[in-house]
Amino acid sequence: RYANLPEHMQSMAILDVLQLCDALDRLAAFPAPRGTRAADGQAMPEKVWVDREDMVARDERWLSELLPDGQFARAEVLQWMFWEQYNHEPAIAVRAALRNYPHRAADATPARLADLLDRGHTHLQTMEDRLAAHDWLAGEAISLADLCLYAYTHSAGVLGGFEMARFPAINDWLARVAAQPGY
Repeated sequence: RYANLPEHMQSMAILDVLQLCDALDRLAAFPAPRGTRAADGQAMPEKVWVDREDMVARDERWLSELLPDGQFARAEVLQWMFWEQYNHEPAIAVRAALRNYPHRAADATPARLADLLDRGHTHLQTMEDRLAAHDWLAGEAISLADLCLYAYTHSAGVLGGFEMARFPAINDWLARVAAQPGY
C-alpha cells in the first residue's frame, strides 16, 4: 500500500497520510455553517461570519505559499509537523525550559537533563540527515514544516545546551530560514 511513498515515510502505516491530506482538503472547502451557536447558545452575529470568511481567505492565501504542491510533499509537511510535536519538542523544548525557568528547577535532575540531551541530539541528527541532502524539510521551498521546526531548533544551543556545531546542515538551514522575507 505504501510502495510509492519515500522509504522514511513507509513506517507511517498507522496514519494514512494521503487520506489525511484528502480529508483536510475536503474540510477546507466547507466553512462552518452560519447557524452555528456561540458557547452561551446565542446565534453568532453575521459580522463574525464575514470576518471569519475574510480571515480564512487571507490565511489560505498565506498558507498556500507554505504548502508544497502534490500529495506526497504535503504529507511530508504533516509528517514533520507531527514529528515536531511528538519527538523534537518533548526533548528540545523541555530541556530548554528545565534549564531556564526557575519554577522548573526541581524537575531538572542531572539524569533527566542527560536523557533529554541524548534524545535531543538524536532528533537533531534526524533533521541533519534530511537537511544534508535537501535545502528544506519538505518540498523544494520553505514550508510550514520548516517554520514549525525552526521555532525550538534555532534556540536549541543557547537555551537547551545542545551542541549545534555538530549539525552544519541545520545551521545552514537556520540561516536560510532567517534570510526569508518577513523574517
